[in-house]
Amino acid sequence: MRVLAAILTYAMLAPAVLAEVHHFNWTAGWMYGNPDGNARRQIIGCNGEWPWPTIRIKEGDTIELYLTNGMDNQTTSLHFHGLFQQNTTIYDGVPGATQCSIAPGQTMLYNITVDGQFGTTWYHSHSDAQFMDGLRGVLIIDPKDGKYPYDYDEEVVLTLSDWYHLGVDYIRPDFMNRFNPTGAEPIPQNLLWNETRNGTWNVKPNTTYLMRIISMSGFVGIYVYLEGHDFEIVAVDGVPTENLRS
Repeated sequence: MRVLAAILTYAMLAPAVLAEVHHFNWTAGWMYGNPDGNARRQIIGCNGEWPWPTIRIKEGDTIELYLTNGMDNQTTSLHFHGLFQQNTTIYDGVPGATQCSIAPGQTMLYNITVDGQFGTTWYHSHSDAQFMDGLRGVLIIDPKDGKYPYDYDEEVVLTLSDWYHLGVDYIRPDFMNRFNPTGAEPIPQNLLWNETRNGTWNVKPNTTYLMRIISMSGFVGIYVYLEGHDFEIVAVDGVPTENLRS
């Protein structure tokens, strides 16, 4: 089994095909969840569900996304990690820099045409550390013609994240406390794989997999390895690579 790893991938491609507009109408709100099976806690869901949906589009397509803040105690936002945002910086989702925060009960339209890049990335709140409370999801951008510059048989998406049994509002005070002068980061209660502790991946022999690996971690760096196999890295953080193995 060969493995290709695409880690927050995007690149350039030229051919033009018919573009589509993808419509989304989401409300971010508090709900209860138990991703690791060990502790039920408040998380931020999308339209009353969690995890958040995967957005999959093609290069040149447009995302038309209405985000309503259904939380009564926090403002929010939505950032699309790694997108160039050419002529659309107002939709980059960074409160205080590119937009005002979305107040409770208010709605913002994100209207973004994704041009000149493709690959694997993610979207998340850029307000406080809400992505650690669950406001995050996968964004995949396929090339216009559907052809990647490398060969593979199947693909698998792998999101990785640290998980705490308390929300960010509870763990941040200790982290920022003056009695933590070294800045020691809080130790998570668990790590999640595709937002669960019970994920499975049925592999087949003689198959080349494109692994779309996305770190959604807040504090913890996570190592990934497959015993007896090497990774052929095809992109790292948006930069294509050649002849790089790990």
